[in-house]
Amino acid sequence: MLYFNIQRVFALRGIERPYTWLVQNGFVAQTASNWAKNRIGYVRPEQMERLCLALNCTPNDLFEWREDNKTVVHDAHALRTLKREHKARSVADMTRDIPADKLEKLGEMLNALRNDGEDTNESKGTSNDI
Repeated sequence: MLYFNIQRVFALRGIERPYTWLVQNGFVAQTASNWAKNRIGYVRPEQMERLCLALNCTPNDLFEWREDNKTVVHDAHALRTLKREHKARSVADMTRDIPADKLEKLGEMLNALRNDGEDTNESKGTSNDI
């Protein structure tokens, strides 16, 4: 079954107060309250887009697929890419036990990942340079 799992991305981004974050990012209080409590009804495409822009993610990052007895899919089915094996944790939680001397190397790796994304945007012609 397919689930809208906004809590996963909140955890990955270290967002500890989802309701406050949602309201600060332009979502109506009632929607923010429901989503913060993981009570998801209908998500309009414009809400999905706003959420993805604010969280720097794709719609696939917000969904999770869980196999059940009613649905049988083959091992190579695309839905399996949405199966989440591990509980999401923020970077702060993941790095809490790493020795300080290794955190610098982690920072370099994160900068390389960030720069890799910038290089991709430039090669696609999305740069603002004329």
